[in-house]
Amino acid sequence: HSISILSLHYYNYTLFFFLMIRRPPRSTLSSSSAASDVYKRQVCCYCAATIHVECSVKAEAENLAWKSANEGFAKNMRICFECEDVKNRPAVNFVKEEDNARRACIRALASAAEYPAEIVEKLKAIRVRCDELYGDDGSKSSTVPAAINDEIMKSVRLLVASYFQPGRSIMRVTKKPIDSKCGGIGVVAVEKIPRFTIIGVYPGYEDPLSGEQAKLGRPGPRYSLVDLNCANYHNDVFTELDFTITPFINEPNPHEKSCVAWVQETRRPEGRLSVMSVRDIEVGEELLIGYGPLYPRTYPYAYDAYAYHLVEGHTDPPCFALWHWTSLDEKDANFVCYAGYDAESDSYTYWETEAVSYTHLRAHETPEHLVCRLLLEKKKKPQIE
Repeated sequence: HSISILSLHYYNYTLFFFLMIRRPPRSTLSSSSAASDVYKRQVCCYCAATIHVECSVKAEAENLAWKSANEGFAKNMRICFECEDVKNRPAVNFVKEEDNARRACIRALASAAEYPAEIVEKLKAIRVRCDELYGDDGSKSSTVPAAINDEIMKSVRLLVASYFQPGRSIMRVTKKPIDSKCGGIGVVAVEKIPRFTIIGVYPGYEDPLSGEQAKLGRPGPRYSLVDLNCANYHNDVFTELDFTITPFINEPNPHEKSCVAWVQETRRPEGRLSVMSVRDIEVGEELLIGYGPLYPRTYPYAYDAYAYHLVEGHTDPPCFALWHWTSLDEKDANFVCYAGYDAESDSYTYWETEAVSYTHLRAHETPEHLVCRLLLEKKKKPQIE
């Protein structure tokens, strides 16, 4: 219960609205988009790599039987060209490989395009040192003393966290076992957190099928957000992300309410969501957030979701409308307030409003914007002060 998944499939635009990924349905996206090819891709029944139909061959019954996780997913399974050439393949037993600082650094550099130059340069320097210690191909990993590996790993974790946990965000909370979540890890405030405070940025690496692995034969990814995946095949959070916070935020139990929400900050790449508080959070209170509707939960929970939606036409400075969803029915969505971003202080504050304007949404209206407009029409027509 300590882990949650946000799995988006665009099957219901009204549910999609509160998640704020302002993209059209995948069926209308350009074929050049990485995410647009999701439904054209399959999974190799052997190595579990995502593959194009055109770059693979059909998987027969004897191929699918190689791994029990393939059972029930025949229509999604094929064989990649690399695995097709392997003969007399022994049955697989997925054994966890020992992770190390070199592998962590290589993964961290996969997001180099997002990081500030200073972080990239430091990670590259660590990569050079790792290649010297572990070997260019990692063949000398077993010879590296544990103390050295731990020292380098800590450096990588701190650098990664400096990007995904901006400002004092990492000082405001701690991770700890939560009794009401079966002892699983949760995130708890260690100081009072004011409303509109950024808790952190959701980390992870691009994996267009990360939100659909449960359907396609991999272990259900408990740490994935849209096209970003934070965990390995065994659902262990990548070790370089251990100092980040957002992957460990739980959703509420039936008697609980969410207190933080997703927000697509304008200074972050699209799809790289942040988490922001929706009210003051007291010391000792667990941070809770609403996740997507398609995660196959095996425990009781409350569907209580907040989201900050960027107001079209008000981007300098950016203005966000906070919405609250108490069910899967769009009729239960409630407008809460506006929050504006101040670049000078790098903070968000409450914006006073007289009413709600919706005409500016129509120029770029997509189905999720349509939901927003229909809801806003029920309110007074405004101008943002």
